[in-house]
Amino acid sequence: MKRYEMTAQQLREILLYSPETGVFTRKVPTGMNTHVGEVAGGLHVHGYWNIRVCGNRYPAHVLAWLYVYGAYPEDCIDHINGNRA
Repeated sequence: MKRYEMTAQQLREILLYSPETGVFTRKVPTGMNTHVGEVAGGLHVHGYWNIRVCGNRYPAHVLAWLYVYGAYPEDCIDHINGNRA
Protein backbone atom coordinates (compact mmCIF):
# COMPACT_ATOMS: atom_id res chain seq x y z
CA MET A 1 0.00 0.00 0.00
CA LYS A 2 1.24 3.47 -0.85
CA ARG A 3 2.34 5.58 2.11
CA TYR A 4 1.43 9.23 2.29
CA GLU A 5 2.99 12.07 4.23
CA MET A 6 0.03 14.28 5.15
CA THR A 7 -1.19 13.93 8.73
CA ALA A 8 -4.81 13.88 9.89
CA GLN A 9 -4.27 17.25 11.57
CA GLN A 10 -2.98 18.81 8.34
CA LEU A 11 -5.90 17.31 6.42
CA ARG A 12 -8.45 18.69 8.89
CA GLU A 13 -6.90 22.16 8.58
CA ILE A 14 -7.26 22.12 4.77
CA LEU A 15 -10.47 20.18 4.09
CA LEU A 16 -13.84 19.63 5.73
CA TYR A 17 -15.31 16.13 5.38
CA SER A 18 -18.96 15.17 5.65
CA PRO A 19 -19.34 11.47 6.53
CA GLU A 20 -23.04 11.69 5.66
CA THR A 21 -22.39 12.71 2.05
CA GLY A 22 -18.78 11.58 1.57
CA VAL A 23 -17.93 15.02 0.20
CA PHE A 24 -14.79 17.00 0.98
CA THR A 25 -14.93 20.79 0.74
CA ARG A 26 -12.04 23.21 0.93
CA LYS A 27 -11.49 25.22 4.11
CA VAL A 28 -8.59 27.15 2.57
CA PRO A 29 -7.48 27.71 -1.02
CA THR A 30 -4.70 25.25 -1.84
CA GLY A 31 -3.80 26.56 -5.27
CA MET A 32 -4.51 29.27 -7.81
CA ASN A 33 -7.71 27.59 -9.04
CA THR A 34 -9.15 26.49 -5.69
CA HIS A 35 -11.64 28.35 -3.54
CA VAL A 36 -12.97 28.07 -0.01
CA GLY A 37 -16.22 26.10 0.14
CA GLU A 38 -15.86 24.32 -3.19
CA VAL A 39 -16.01 20.56 -3.51
CA ALA A 40 -12.48 19.21 -3.55
CA GLY A 41 -11.20 16.82 -6.15
CA GLY A 42 -12.38 15.17 -9.30
CA LEU A 43 -13.08 11.82 -10.90
CA HIS A 44 -10.04 9.81 -12.01
CA VAL A 45 -10.11 7.74 -15.19
CA HIS A 46 -10.44 4.53 -13.14
CA GLY A 47 -13.57 5.81 -11.43
CA TYR A 48 -12.05 6.86 -8.12
CA TRP A 49 -12.50 10.36 -6.73
CA ASN A 50 -9.08 11.97 -6.18
CA ILE A 51 -8.14 15.13 -4.35
CA ARG A 52 -4.97 17.11 -4.95
CA VAL A 53 -3.54 18.64 -1.80
CA CYS A 54 -0.16 20.33 -1.51
CA GLY A 55 0.94 18.99 -4.88
CA ASN A 56 0.04 15.36 -4.13
CA ARG A 57 -2.97 13.43 -5.39
CA TYR A 58 -4.83 11.32 -2.83
CA PRO A 59 -7.75 8.93 -3.27
CA ALA A 60 -10.73 10.47 -1.46
CA HIS A 61 -11.59 7.19 0.26
CA VAL A 62 -8.12 7.10 1.82
CA LEU A 63 -8.49 10.71 2.98
CA ALA A 64 -11.91 9.92 4.44
CA TRP A 65 -10.39 7.13 6.51
CA LEU A 66 -7.56 9.41 7.65
CA TYR A 67 -10.03 12.19 8.52
CA VAL A 68 -12.30 9.94 10.59
CA TYR A 69 -9.80 7.58 12.24
CA GLY A 70 -6.68 9.77 12.38
CA ALA A 71 -4.45 7.24 10.61
CA TYR A 72 -4.07 5.78 7.17
CA PRO A 73 -5.77 2.43 6.53
CA GLU A 74 -3.49 -0.58 6.94
CA ASP A 75 -5.31 -2.59 4.26
CA CYS A 76 -7.36 -1.88 1.16
CA ILE A 77 -10.66 -0.11 1.68
CA ASP A 78 -13.71 -1.88 0.29
CA HIS A 79 -16.36 0.33 -1.28
CA ILE A 80 -19.35 -1.39 0.28
CA ASN A 81 -21.81 0.07 -2.23
CA GLY A 82 -19.56 -0.71 -5.19
CA ASN A 83 -19.32 2.98 -6.12
CA ARG A 84 -15.64 3.89 -6.45
CA ALA A 85 -16.40 7.61 -6.38
